Order: sequence, then structure tokens, then C-alpha cells
Amino acid sequence: MITWVPDLGLFAFENRARTVPADSATTLGDNFFRDPAGAQIWAEGTVALARKPWVVSVALPDPNRYAARALAAALARKGVAIAGGAIGTTDSLAYRAARAAAPLAEYRGRPLPDVIFPILNTSQNWFAEMLLKILGRELRGEGSWAAGLDVERRFLIDSVKVDSTAFALEDGSGLAAGNLVTPHAFAQLLAYMHHHPTGGAFVAALPHAGLPGSLLKRFGGTPLAGRVIAKTGSIDRVNSLSGYIEQPDGRTVTFSVQANGHAVPYAQMLAQIDSVVVEIGKPPR
Repeated sequence: MITWVPDLGLFAFENRARTVPADSATTLGDNFFRDPAGAQIWAEGTVALARKPWVVSVALPDPNRYAARALAAALARKGVAIAGGAIGTTDSLAYRAARAAAPLAEYRGRPLPDVIFPILNTSQNWFAEMLLKILGRELRGEGSWAAGLDVERRFLIDSVKVDSTAFALEDGSGLAAGNLVTPHAFAQLLAYMHHHPTGGAFVAALPHAGLPGSLLKRFGGTPLAGRVIAKTGSIDRVNSLSGYIEQPDGRTVTFSVQANGHAVPYAQMLAQIDSVVVEIGKPPR
């Protein structure tokens, strides 16, 4: 059973997940989808029998509207009357004047390392989308995907020196099918961040094998146990792993492994990717 908190009735949800034997892999957390119009969300994948309940965060069609309705519902439960209802202002010029007026309340966000940690460690995609818009707002004067993506492209081309033909970007989280990045481009970015004077927060936010995060149960029992620091990536028929291997002699190996358009079962593909990384991490003969 899948429940929403809070459940505001703003979209239709369909549970297509299947229950599998207790010793099978649970893949449900990576398989929430929505239609282009945003009116329907559905979940696919598997859930191992007797698995304990867990929380999954997913992207919503209109996060502004959802947050406004959630706030109104919370106030109503406390006996605070709400007049006029709650609506969203996402990417709408109709509310441009209101956004330019003095705010009723202001919240100052947490430091950047606190923001990038959930993006990299547990794949909080909504955080990634909002950070992209913040980049656009701060550096281009417009909090939009287009402005944020322009900042990102210029950084990759001008600072990291990635070939402009080696990537194509459509969003901040990587969920859109039109996002394309070569393994070499990923390796260039990782090497750049590893040597950057302020890159420590980036490396620290990446999942570490054997620690809480998306690599908690990977590389255990292999020569690389506890020595892989890397970001996972999974959408339908696509799996990747890009990051660093810390060698016993103090060297760091940068790698990126991608599998696109495959028909291999999820757990099997992850095992194959891990086996490639283990080979990469072997000391030279």
C-alpha cells in the first residue's frame, strides 16, 4: 500500500507495483512516474515481501500549489480560517507584480553544503531542480530552467572544458530523457571538482560505499568495500555510476560507467556495473 503525506487530492495516483519474494530486490523507490500534463502519477517496480515501510520523495506537478494547499490544510487543522483558497504561481506572469512586492515572510535557506548533500547522497531531485533555478536567479536574474541551464552549460564549457557536443541538458535532476552526457564528460567534471579548492563539500556529499545513502549495500565483500565514492543514476532502462575509487596508496581513480537502453533486470545491471568498477579499481600490473 502506498499513501501520500499530506494527501490533498491534487492528482490521480495508480499503484502498479508488484510484491515479490522476501529475498528479491525492491525497486519501487526508483520508479515513480507522471504524465506530461502532471494530472496522474503512478508507481512501478517491485517490493520485497515483509519489507518495512519507508519514505520516498517524488517530484510533483506543481510544487507551489501543493505547498500552498498543504499550508492551508495545516492551518485549518489548528482552527485558522483561510479565505480565498490557495493557488500556485509556478512560472506564471499573472503574479509577477505580487512577486515584486514586499514579501509577507522570508526564509533564509541553509548553507549550500546542506543543500547539495540530499541531492547527491539520496537523489532528492526536487532539490536539484530548485538549485538550478536559484543559479539562474543569482547569475542571470531569472529563476527559470532556461536561465539555470545556461549557467550550467557555460560552467561545463568554460570552466571544466567539457566539449559542448558531449552533453545535452533539459533539467536539473537528470530525469528528462533528453539529458545526454558522455562518460568522459562526467569524468572531466569529477576530476575538476576533486581538485577544486572548494570541492570538499561536493565530494563529502557523494554516497560512500557501505554508508547510509544510495551505495549503502554496494561493493560489500569486494576489494573496493568502503573505497568507492560515487553518484548513482537510474531511470527506465538506464543505470549509471560515476565517482571516485580511493586506492590504498593514496591515489584517486575517477570513473564513469553508463548503461543505456538495456533490458537487463535492475539488480543484475547494478551488479554488472559494480563488477566493472571493481576491475577499474584493480592495481596496475
